[in-house]
Amino acid sequence: MFGILKDKLKSFVDKLTKREEAKEEAKPPETKAEAAKPVESAPAPLKVEALKLPEPKPVEVHEHVPKPEPRPKPIEPKPMPKAPEPKPTQPKEVRQKIEEPKPAMKQEVKLAPPISAPQAAPVGKSGLAETKKESKIDVRLSLESKVRSLFSSDVTIKEKDVDDLLEQLELDMLEADVAYEVAQALKDEIRAQLVGRRIGKGGMRQAIAKSIEAALLSVMESEKPNVVELARAKGEKPFIILFLGPNGAGKTTTIAKFVNLMRAQGMTSVIALADTFRAASQEQGMHWAERVGAKAIGGAYGSDAAAVAFNAREHARSKGIDVVLIDSAGRQETSKNLMQELAKIVRVVKPDFKIYIGEAIAGNAVVEQVKEFDKYVGVDAVVLTKADVDAKGGAAISIYKATGKPILYLGVGQRESDLREFDASWVVGNVMGEPRAG
Repeated sequence: MFGILKDKLKSFVDKLTKREEAKEEAKPPETKAEAAKPVESAPAPLKVEALKLPEPKPVEVHEHVPKPEPRPKPIEPKPMPKAPEPKPTQPKEVRQKIEEPKPAMKQEVKLAPPISAPQAAPVGKSGLAETKKESKIDVRLSLESKVRSLFSSDVTIKEKDVDDLLEQLELDMLEADVAYEVAQALKDEIRAQLVGRRIGKGGMRQAIAKSIEAALLSVMESEKPNVVELARAKGEKPFIILFLGPNGAGKTTTIAKFVNLMRAQGMTSVIALADTFRAASQEQGMHWAERVGAKAIGGAYGSDAAAVAFNAREHARSKGIDVVLIDSAGRQETSKNLMQELAKIVRVVKPDFKIYIGEAIAGNAVVEQVKEFDKYVGVDAVVLTKADVDAKGGAAISIYKATGKPILYLGVGQRESDLREFDASWVVGNVMGEPRAG
C-alpha cells in the first residue's frame, strides 16, 4: 500500500541524511575528537593580571667624543728691526679655553617608569560591583557558546542543503498522484520543519523522518464528522445518506458495508436502488441486501431515480427504519444530464448527508471530481475505495487539503467488514514505512 510515495519519501530522507552526515565528516579530526567529550560546564573566566616588570637600572651611555687634535703652535715671526710686537687677535683667556681639550661627555639615560595594569575603579554604592559581575557572566556565556559551537556534534540544516532535494521531492509527489497545490504545500512545510534545525549526527535520519511526518499530518488531519452519531442523534427518522461518484468506484459495495456498520451500532437500514441506468445494477443491489440482511427498494431500468429514492424514504418512515442509504448511478462530472438527475434526487428527498465515493487508485482525478460534484449538489465527506491496492497514496494525502472535505473511511477489501475508519497517523505511518495499528 502506498509503495511509490513511500519509496520517494524514503529516497529524500536517505539523500538528506547522507548530505548532512557528510558535513559532520568534513570537520577536522581534532574537532571531532573533542566533540565526543561532553561540555560539562562553562570554563572558568579568564583572570587578567598586571604584568610586573623588574625595576630597570639606569644605563650609562657614554657618548664617544673624539679628542680634538692639538693645534699647532704658532710660528713666532723673527723680530724685525723696528717692527712692533704683534697683538693677539683674541684675549688670552679665550685662547686657553680653545687650546685645552674638553673632557669626554657623560650622558645618563633613564627609562620611563614601568606601565602597570589599570586599577579597577573602587566599588561603592554606585552599582559598579553589579556591572563587574555581569561582565564576568557575559564572558563565561560567550566562551561557553563558542566552545559548544566549535566542538558540538550537531549539524544545522541550511536552506541550500535542501533546496534541490525539495524540488525533486515535489516532482516525485506529483508522480505519486499528490495534487499540485498539496505538493507545493508539503514542500514548503517540510522546508519550514527542517531549515535551521540542529540535529545530532546519531539521530539524523529519525529527525528528518519525523519532520516529514509532521508536514504530512499538517495537510491531512481534520475534524471529521461521525456519521453514526449523526444518524443516532436525528430526532425524526430516517437519517438519509446519498452516495454519489463515478462509474465503478464501488458505491454499491460501500453501501453494503455501511449497512453492516449501522447494524453493529444497533440501527436498521433500507437500501434505495436508485441506479436505474447501469445494466445489472438492480441485481447487484439485491444480492448485497440479502447478504447483509437489509431491505432493498428498487425500480425498473430507465425509471426515475428520484422516485425510487422517494419510495425508499417513505418505506423507512412507515416502518420506523433508522437509516436510508441511496445508491445512485455512476457518472462523470462532465455528464451534465446525469449531474442534473443527481440534483433532482437531492431536491426530492433532501438527504441529511452526501458522501462521495472515489477510488484511491484514481489519484489526483479524485480531487477534481470531488470539486465538481460539490459544485452541483454539495459533498459532506469522502470514502476512498480500493485503498488496499493503492500503490501511490496521493489521493489519501491530497483530499482534505485540496477540497476541504474530510475522508471518513477507507475501503480495504470486498467483504462487508472491510471498511477502515480513516486515521491520518495510520496513513502517514504506512507512507513512511512504519505501519501502525489502528
